[in-house]
Amino acid sequence: MTNFAPLDLSLDEVLSWNAKVAPETAFIMNVRDGQDAVTVSYREMNELAQLYAEALNFRGVELGDRVAIVMQDSIDCVAAIFGAFRVGAIVVPIDKGWGQSSQASIIESASPAIVLSGDDSVPGTTSFRDAKRRQKPLDPGLTLPAERLAMLAFTSGTTGNPKGVMISHPNFRHAYEPARAQFGLSFGSKIGCVFKLTGLGILGIHYLLGVVSGATVVVLPEALPSTVRGFWEDLNAHSIDFIYLVPSIVQLLNKFSRPLDQAQNGRQLFATAAAPISLQDFTYFQKKFERTLFNIYGLTEASFAIFLGKAGDDGRGLHTIGPSLDFDARLVTDAGDIVSGAGTGILEVSGPTVSAGYWNNPFETENAFKSGWLSTGDIAYRDKRGNHYITGRAKDVAIRSGFNIHLEEVDQIISQHPDVITGCSVAVENPAVGEEIYALAYVRDQLTASETDLLDWCRICLGKTRTPARIVITPDAIPTNAAGKLLRGKVKDIVLQHQSRVSAPKAGPALKVLNHVEGNKYNDYSSFYDLAMNRSGYYDYEGAARHLLKHLPEEGRVLEIGVGTGLLLERLAKIAPPGVKFLGVDHTQEMIDVAQERFKDFDNVELRCADICDFQADEKFNFAFSHGGVWVFLENILLSHINNEGINITALNNLFDNIEDDGTFAINIQPMHKSSYTHLEENLFFRERVKIFQTNSIKEYILENDGEVINSQTCLYRLWRDESIGALFDKSGFTRSHGCEKYNILRKQ
Repeated sequence: MTNFAPLDLSLDEVLSWNAKVAPETAFIMNVRDGQDAVTVSYREMNELAQLYAEALNFRGVELGDRVAIVMQDSIDCVAAIFGAFRVGAIVVPIDKGWGQSSQASIIESASPAIVLSGDDSVPGTTSFRDAKRRQKPLDPGLTLPAERLAMLAFTSGTTGNPKGVMISHPNFRHAYEPARAQFGLSFGSKIGCVFKLTGLGILGIHYLLGVVSGATVVVLPEALPSTVRGFWEDLNAHSIDFIYLVPSIVQLLNKFSRPLDQAQNGRQLFATAAAPISLQDFTYFQKKFERTLFNIYGLTEASFAIFLGKAGDDGRGLHTIGPSLDFDARLVTDAGDIVSGAGTGILEVSGPTVSAGYWNNPFETENAFKSGWLSTGDIAYRDKRGNHYITGRAKDVAIRSGFNIHLEEVDQIISQHPDVITGCSVAVENPAVGEEIYALAYVRDQLTASETDLLDWCRICLGKTRTPARIVITPDAIPTNAAGKLLRGKVKDIVLQHQSRVSAPKAGPALKVLNHVEGNKYNDYSSFYDLAMNRSGYYDYEGAARHLLKHLPEEGRVLEIGVGTGLLLERLAKIAPPGVKFLGVDHTQEMIDVAQERFKDFDNVELRCADICDFQADEKFNFAFSHGGVWVFLENILLSHINNEGINITALNNLFDNIEDDGTFAINIQPMHKSSYTHLEENLFFRERVKIFQTNSIKEYILENDGEVINSQTCLYRLWRDESIGALFDKSGFTRSHGCEKYNILRKQ
């Protein structure tokens, strides 16, 4: 059945339409309590909504009045919302978890004619039960303007006073129709809900999207560490077609849930939003559970999700939030310039789903809505094909000693620790450095990660500047709002309360060395690099040069990324065709200095100290290769010396721009890295300590003379596995073409 309601109908009129077209189709099925399902059909919900409309009419509620409703998981709550729509009232959802001060602020701003609640004990409210006791039939000639407001959706108040977003019925209809089509929802489809009904986010993506689609909303057990083991059984038992998750729940499922062999109904679609999700979590979910996950993006000021993700050729979701479809999108720099083509900036959107502004708040409206464009406040990257990726929140940035630190990046690094479920960082004022970073880590039961362990992990992964001053460990879930967004305000309160009771821990025991370098530059390492690489048998340079020779052009320009001291390039340049010219780049000047001496008699080799992220050549290259200086394959794992995913995308995009359209890019394939201990000469020994995690690898290079450590280097590498490798290359325009024993070959798409 595809007889959907016309686009010009309000949400309550859509409910009536569905009640006529499919009266016995279930609208809500509540199985959360583990007892017999409570089921309400579209006909029954329409009748109950009419009862609430007549009850509000009896109390004098009319067009434009506000009706505040304290959200709860109940049939009456949903019916009251549609009943308020039916008399032309503006619904004001109240999250009872906001606290008394936030609720009072919202009620003062909205000035509702009535506040409905399911709890008789809440002062100043009318219970759903009392509201239904007396009704007055609606005027049969009542007509309501199509452009009327449907809702004032107030922010949670985590940053400043809450603002009431004015959303009209046309805003909602234009927002939900593309989502219904994207996710293939129709009459009889089942939408699973694993959240409490506390605000517009959960109301919208379940009940409002459900009614527009004619679908059934199945209220399932909440997704918690104690329930996710039965998550897939619940979905299959009720033949769920679509379900909304947030990144923290994706992480829970990845770590705790058992996959089933197959979905009973043959298809299950998932969508995640509320915060940026890591590429690793995103791709691992689809591989482990063999289900499609869409990365969607929306905000209250745009009524709903406006980017609805994108599927790849294999039908699985891509990490991108997708291109702009039924609206306009642009990226704007801090200076106010519009970004053309691929690039990064503050995301702004314009279209029929965008709100008219904030209720009785012209100042905030002017700040966010300018000349028809809504500034989302989110930082986005757009690739060459017009796909967008959310990389962070503009205001979720701490400034410590002049350095900008993106809190989402700190969150993701903490969450990547094997013992951590979710991490959340916050900025705290500190006169000495401007702002300090504290964090809360929600750890798995029966695991022993200490605060010192997590701080050491962050120092290696993030460096000292971006490592939090404190990480408070908790066995409790990180506070989030109804839509799953981290509530940094509440997290800040928790860590500050803890900070007032406990002094900060000292760093873990550090390796005592003469010269110890943290980070992926090899300044003090260059003096013994040649000796360590040649004597340890780390690379077969002669064999690698012969393999590369097969892929070189007969003439043209060739780029080696991460040339180091030139050990491989020396072999290759000697056997290359005479028409080939080489450029070797490395971001460590001391390595280039050693290489310069090696190539002083070569007329076909140029060297340059440069960072591949912003390197620009005078002419494009026909061929480029990385033998491990930046990227390398460890069998089927991609490893990068750049430990930030976003910077890897920037580097690959920059490389893309420096290669000819018919050019290729080769990445070396190596055996899996392992710890080793090698005798170099006399009393000199070279030690490697390797630790490989799901998304990171840590390696220590240590030089010992007669048992004494005389130099060491600690490096953090970023790892991608399986489908996430293709997703990373896809963002930068490369695709794997073919390979040989030693190299994977990529071409420009």
